[in-house]
Amino acid sequence: MKTFWWVILVSWTSLARSQGLTQSADGKSTIPIKGSAVGIDIGKTELSFGYNNLNSAVEAKQIRWIFGSEVRVKNEEGIGNLFSSGDFIPSGNLKGYSGITIDLGTTSEIQRIEKNAQTKFSNWQTSFRTDLKSDFQDFINISAATLSTDALTTTTKTTFTNAMPGANIEEFFDVVKDFKAADPVTQLVYDQIIDFAKLKKKEYTDHKKAYIESRSNLYKRFTATNSSRLTAFGKAGISSIGFKHYVLSDTVNLAKNFEDKVGRGWQFGFGVNYQWRNIWLGFSWSRNKSNNFPKLKKKEYFIKTTKSSGSSSLIEESKLTGYSGTYSKIYLNNIDIDLVVRLKLDNEYKNYTLLNPYLRASVKSSNKTLLQNTVNLGIGIYFLPNNSKLVGGIYFELPDVNNNSEKAKDLVDQNLRPPLRRLTFGVLTKINLSTIMGW
Repeated sequence: MKTFWWVILVSWTSLARSQGLTQSADGKSTIPIKGSAVGIDIGKTELSFGYNNLNSAVEAKQIRWIFGSEVRVKNEEGIGNLFSSGDFIPSGNLKGYSGITIDLGTTSEIQRIEKNAQTKFSNWQTSFRTDLKSDFQDFINISAATLSTDALTTTTKTTFTNAMPGANIEEFFDVVKDFKAADPVTQLVYDQIIDFAKLKKKEYTDHKKAYIESRSNLYKRFTATNSSRLTAFGKAGISSIGFKHYVLSDTVNLAKNFEDKVGRGWQFGFGVNYQWRNIWLGFSWSRNKSNNFPKLKKKEYFIKTTKSSGSSSLIEESKLTGYSGTYSKIYLNNIDIDLVVRLKLDNEYKNYTLLNPYLRASVKSSNKTLLQNTVNLGIGIYFLPNNSKLVGGIYFELPDVNNNSEKAKDLVDQNLRPPLRRLTFGVLTKINLSTIMGW
């Protein structure tokens, strides 16, 4: 418990690096998402929270200071072991960065114009919906005076009230156009409503069409001009993991062979992002103090204790999960590279997809026997609705392309599998708090 609370404390006591727009299997990204977001990686039982000031920074002209942070907590045993055996190996890290972003083209101008257009159209929709509801209510009152019988009046009021325009204006128009009455008197009132709805629908459709065309022109202008942005930053962070390390040192009391370990690490480095039109390129380098926990062997132990009294004995059994092998701190360099391409999915420019090929390399390990140099390659595919509260996607990764980890083992223990048999994947969800909270 002491280890667990220390990890939680490390993870939440201060702010860290901004959360990535996309990410690899180890949760890294060189391209931050704008604003605040909560990320959930289901397969790895990992939760992250990121914050930055990029929303306001990208709206500023020329040069603007930026800062960001991220905290991340995780169960190293994954979701399968968490539910099957209750194993919980806590780890956490926090990272922070600060730097500058420079508008090299017309990006900021276009984004400000687009934001103003979105706000203007949203306000117009609210006003249009209010007026439409008021006018529709007037027609209901007119129909009550026009129809002579209470039964027809009640029926007509109920029909109209159920079709009152709500959040989705298009649905109102679809319902009204199908109004049919059993008698000609009521049908006359219905026809008036249908004619009224046709006029209002044309007004709404024309306004929406103009808005869509303006966004289309903005997108064409964005992709046709040399819109570009350069971001450079320095970063630093700390990390922690807690687990039980098994080392055979006491052959009498075996329970004493389990030592509570808390592995603490740090990192510092720098990163550069460059955006050109709808393409992002990100690079980062960091120097890390880490450990070889991923290379330790997990084992489950059952400790039996016998208590005797007279002619009877009582056997107690307890289960422990430990990790065996040589454990040591290790220093290494990490190099991360991301390429992100944004593609539109519809003509209304409401939904986009992001394609993210990436490279993750760990080099210059201080102990290649315990932790080898590795290169991981992957690609992520993400769906990004415009101004959405939820972003989701999937990533595929080929870990340790050159099989260095396996080659470092004894020949009898090596498992040199072809690349496709070592392919891993994960599902990622990010909740954009900036959209929800209006930050």
